[in-house]
Amino acid sequence: MKKLIYSCLAAASLLCLTGCDNATATKEETVVTDSSHDYTNLNRQIDSLAHTLDCKVSVGLVHIESGDTFSYNGYEHRPMMSTCKFPLALLILDKVDSGQLSLEQKVFVSKAEMRPSTHSPLRDSLKSKASDVSIHKLMYYSVTMSDNITTDVLLKQVGGPNAVTEYAKSKGMAGISMLHTEEHMGLNMQRPYENWCEPIDMARLLAGFYKGEVVSKISTDTLRQIMERTSGGANRIKGMLPEGTVVGHKTGTSGFENGLNIAVNDIGVVTLPNGQHLALAVYITDAKAETPACEKLIAQIARVAYDDALEQ
Repeated sequence: MKKLIYSCLAAASLLCLTGCDNATATKEETVVTDSSHDYTNLNRQIDSLAHTLDCKVSVGLVHIESGDTFSYNGYEHRPMMSTCKFPLALLILDKVDSGQLSLEQKVFVSKAEMRPSTHSPLRDSLKSKASDVSIHKLMYYSVTMSDNITTDVLLKQVGGPNAVTEYAKSKGMAGISMLHTEEHMGLNMQRPYENWCEPIDMARLLAGFYKGEVVSKISTDTLRQIMERTSGGANRIKGMLPEGTVVGHKTGTSGFENGLNIAVNDIGVVTLPNGQHLALAVYITDAKAETPACEKLIAQIARVAYDDALEQ
């Protein structure tokens, strides 16, 4: 059984019927898709929460075992920020699976790459000294600590940001597009919007990954364990879940530009008490609010999604 639920303002609905561009058509739209579970109440709860802040809220959710899929504005383009490091890690592991790379392989990180103007725990630990660093360590820092320098070093290994876009497309996720490195994004605050995703596709990629449909089992286990060790974002998806809930996740954060908090994001897989799992992607965009308020909203959305899943 499949359900499609659309909630649009009358004007937006009329535009959708008469033909308009995608940005206009989806602006006021909430969607529930491909589900045997009734998501009406969850849709109502998230819609209510979304209006507590002046921001754009998008949610993609997949119940991994049943395949039930929920979207709240999940087909809109949202700036990924560091959540792009998840599909990049998958591409790295895909190349490991094919023998093109090895996790033990050392990559030379030059002093010139140790730029001081970006977030990099690895650079700090090495005191900005040039060094040989394994692919595994680069990926670990990129995912668990959102290290921007290691991310750009890994991008060089795969052929640049467009390789991530093409890889996502090859896995059926056309709603993930990466144009810029971390270094290039930092030079122009419009560029974060050009590294975008549709949250529903990010949730689907998470679900496929967790089910072992994207990379090999050993690579799946490697990245899952790395994501479960993510040190940041404790107040986001994990923030209001029961203590001890296992969450493997990846955050994304921007900062303010022209009075707007461009992006506060979190994507991850939540383990439910019954051993089943939710793939969840929550993107808060262009908020007129500080990051802690946006994080609280993500935590509230994750909690109502968690509670709703327990009813399935």
